[in-house]
Amino acid sequence: MQDIFLVIPLILLVTLLLINKKTVERLTNDKCDITDRKIKLLEEKMKIEKIQSKELPNIEMTEMINKLDEKIKELNEKINKQEEEKKEKEVEEKEKEVEEKELEEKEEEEIYSGISAWNTLIEDNYVINGILIFFLLFLASVSLYLFFTYAFAYNKKNQLKLDKMNVKYDNILDDIKKSKVKDSLKIKKGSFFNFLK
Repeated sequence: MQDIFLVIPLILLVTLLLINKKTVERLTNDKCDITDRKIKLLEEKMKIEKIQSKELPNIEMTEMINKLDEKIKELNEKINKQEEEKKEKEVEEKEKEVEEKELEEKEEEEIYSGISAWNTLIEDNYVINGILIFFLLFLASVSLYLFFTYAFAYNKKNQLKLDKMNVKYDNILDDIKKSKVKDSLKIKKGSFFNFLK
């Protein structure tokens, strides 16, 4: 079963490689097209100049060379325009980025201006600092006092270990009556049988 999981991706990769070898990507770019045309025109011009150098100068050939030069100049101008447009776009994008950063900084300044104002007020004013320290110490002392009182109360409660009382109210009253009767009689030990002696 595990072998199938290994074979399936391998088959997919092989099919993708085979399919990709047959496909050819065609990229179209105006600059590439213009440069290709320029190269072709330069090649034609070179051929004509070679022919002209071998033969006597001819008016037709010079006119063809002049036309090719004009076309090459036009293509150069187009290439320069495209480069300028590209540079202008880059400059515009940079300007937009700078503007966005400035807007973000302004928003942050607006958000944090109140906080920074309070911060400078606290840092510069010794009275406020003193009051803050006093309240912090007061809060700390109150919290420590409460902590220790609850800790000691809990400790005392655990030290007493009072068992839960399961005694009924009637039993408690009976015990109280017996103790009152014993206190009222006050019989001394051994005094009841004194007459026998």
